[in-house]
Amino acid sequence: MHLYCSTEQAPLTKEHIVPLGLGGNLTLPSSSCRACAKIITRFEQVCLRTILGPLRIRLNFPTRHRKQRPSALPHPIINQNGVLETVMVPATHIPQAAVVMRLDPPTILTGKPPETNFHRGEIWVSYEPADIGKIQNAYRAKHFILGKFDVTSFTRMLAKIAYAHAVSMMGYGSFSPLVLDVIFARTNIPSHWVGGDLKIPSAEGVIHQLKLNDDYRVNGRRYIVADIRLFALLGAPVYRVVVGEPQS
Repeated sequence: MHLYCSTEQAPLTKEHIVPLGLGGNLTLPSSSCRACAKIITRFEQVCLRTILGPLRIRLNFPTRHRKQRPSALPHPIINQNGVLETVMVPATHIPQAAVVMRLDPPTILTGKPPETNFHRGEIWVSYEPADIGKIQNAYRAKHFILGKFDVTSFTRMLAKIAYAHAVSMMGYGSFSPLVLDVIFARTNIPSHWVGGDLKIPSAEGVIHQLKLNDDYRVNGRRYIVADIRLFALLGAPVYRVVVGEPQS
């Protein structure tokens, strides 16, 4: 099964639905060629290392390179003089903090026209105050900078998770995909298909949640829509991806 393209290149590698680095253990076997896998790995690594790296280390999530996992991480703080500086924080002291975005719904579901290369939403942060207090005391920091967010890479990862999940549940070829151009950065309107739910439900007792609705109707058209909640245990936002349209 060629999940992303029609290449005849072999061998095909397995594709994790939720990345392994986020604890994902469900896979689609023999589904991605090396060229596609390389592109996906590139933006997933931005998410896994830059956006969610410290949290993954704190929660001891899986890694393919455990021996390379750092024992300390450079982290920016604002010192007592109001100056930005970087300190090395031991892995055992990394705060349990997440910095993501709460996104507006995909515009295709609202009837609004596409907005070029634009996502509406706001930054969402979760952290343990006690963890931040320890860092501030240890490094005499006036402020501790929790992290940074890359909406483009994160959006592409959401699209990939949603698409792979839909294929795993419905079967390859059962629908016409709408998010391949988002995954491979071939569109300037990703927010037309990838967004979120502004209402944030209570925290759940699981790490991640995936739900699929194959009968989501808007203005007489039927869509396949995936809801993705990464870090549900932290009370994180829900993301909504319009994966495709059913073949029948």
